[in-house]
Amino acid sequence: MRYLDPHNDQQAWDPEIIKRWAPVDYYNGADHAVAHLLYSRFWMRFFYKLGLVPTPEPFKRMMYNAYIMAPDGQKMSKSKGNVIDPMEIMDSGYGADALRVYEMFIAPYDMDAPWDPRGVPGTYRFLNRVWNLVQEFLAETQTSERSESLVSCQSSESGSSLESAELASLKQSSTRQDDTKSSAGLNSEDSSRSLVELTRLTHSTVKKVTSDIEDEKFNTAVAAMMEMVNGLYKIKDQHSFSDNENWKFALESLLQILAPFAPHITEELWRQLGHEDTIHVDHWPKWDEKYLVSDTMTIIVQVNGKLRAKLELPADADQAAVKSAALANSSVKKHLTGEPEKVIYVAGKIINFVG
Repeated sequence: MRYLDPHNDQQAWDPEIIKRWAPVDYYNGADHAVAHLLYSRFWMRFFYKLGLVPTPEPFKRMMYNAYIMAPDGQKMSKSKGNVIDPMEIMDSGYGADALRVYEMFIAPYDMDAPWDPRGVPGTYRFLNRVWNLVQEFLAETQTSERSESLVSCQSSESGSSLESAELASLKQSSTRQDDTKSSAGLNSEDSSRSLVELTRLTHSTVKKVTSDIEDEKFNTAVAAMMEMVNGLYKIKDQHSFSDNENWKFALESLLQILAPFAPHITEELWRQLGHEDTIHVDHWPKWDEKYLVSDTMTIIVQVNGKLRAKLELPADADQAAVKSAALANSSVKKHLTGEPEKVIYVAGKIINFVG
């Protein structure tokens, strides 16, 4: 308790300060719990009887962290010479962020797990993908802004040498970019779908990671961010950065939820996106439930229990529509002889043709 009010020379501590902070969460290994609980609960109850603290219990929640074991599954020990030195990993070129992300990703918080030498290189590649995605976005937006700025100079620069060659070349480049974007689906139904998917992916990941962090499910939080990055690359490859504002929102949200796990790289990318204040004092991103509902569903199609196709269908498709689409699939047709004897349908998930 004295740690909360160390400079008080009038009393042991200010009860109001203790009331603000106590009880606290307890994080430690299970092998230390018995001794720590005996000691801390004894003193807390003693102080409670004296009226010095507002509660007889020192902890409102107890979390037992597991151990990262040696690669062979044994407990790390100096005497065994199997300790993994974090400094060696960081100094080898992977850095602290990749190490930190791997430690959060290796296993659930309360489950022992052996150290895997391939783990840090894996999270390093993940962080590289995040870095490269932001760099591609910045390059695309800066090129677009520069192009628009120079083209706008046409009227004011009509008498200069820029008009004759450079401006003409720039016009052609701008036209090619517009044609490319149009062919990729900009201002089309495909582009609209990609924007919906980008928004849904962002909001659903923010919700998932927020919930996982609150529940100490750090490994699944990291997995969700990895899935988000995969999804962002897929959307980018299909439609490029067709909507700068929504892409910036998606990338900023990704950096904000990744920041507790990889504080250094996210801070650098945050500044590159134009922010002057540190990412670590910015607000936590919020999700909107209305963006979480997908307008499509993935249906697994089986014939006699074996996977034959996966269909992307409208989310409101009924059983008849699902059956019709499945029967029209070439792979399904190939494995069916005539009309199926039985159809088993689990709404929104799977359809199985038997016979």
